[in-house]
Amino acid sequence: MARFTPLLLAGAACAFRAPGPPRVAPACSHGLEMARRAPLLPAAPASRTRTPQPWRHASLRMQSGSSPDGVERAIACSVYLLPFLDGFPYGLFVYRTVPGLGQLAFNFLPLVNTFESIPFAGLIFFVILSYFSRNSQLSRFVRFNIQQAILLDILLIIPGFFSGLSRMVPAEVSVIGSNAVFYVMALTIGYSVFSNVQGKTPDKVPILSEAAASQIDQF
Repeated sequence: MARFTPLLLAGAACAFRAPGPPRVAPACSHGLEMARRAPLLPAAPASRTRTPQPWRHASLRMQSGSSPDGVERAIACSVYLLPFLDGFPYGLFVYRTVPGLGQLAFNFLPLVNTFESIPFAGLIFFVILSYFSRNSQLSRFVRFNIQQAILLDILLIIPGFFSGLSRMVPAEVSVIGSNAVFYVMALTIGYSVFSNVQGKTPDKVPILSEAAASQIDQF
């Protein structure tokens, strides 16, 4: 019993020792010091709930269904210059008989002569228009007019292959045929330009518009 007396006395001394600051292990004190010196991390931002913005979707729908702008209308009208230049000679008899039309045609004569003086000018313009008709970056409105102008130009070139036969038929028949080709060209170009200025696709030309639409819808 006497052997355990010092242990009991030591325990009693620890129990009745005056209160003081709690002792912290060296490792714990080092950890507390590092935590105290560490920079405070910014609090994570609160998640924001995105409110729906229907005006954006409405704007996209308006853009997709909006009418062509001025640049597109100008381009769509200018592509018919190629069939106009190729079909200009078919109106020689019309220019002589219709009052005032001859003077109007005379104003375009320098442009027609310049176009015909350039070697392979028609072929070059034809290839360029064919390339842009397949360019998906252009609007369907522009590509449709390009393709329709190309098809119209092809139709105007075909009668030229039979120009030698005009000597084998009466002059009246030759005049009627030439005038018919000119009127078809003039009506098609006039209708197309008028529709383009209004921002409408000129897709009411019989046969020609259907062929143009089927061609551009493939790309």
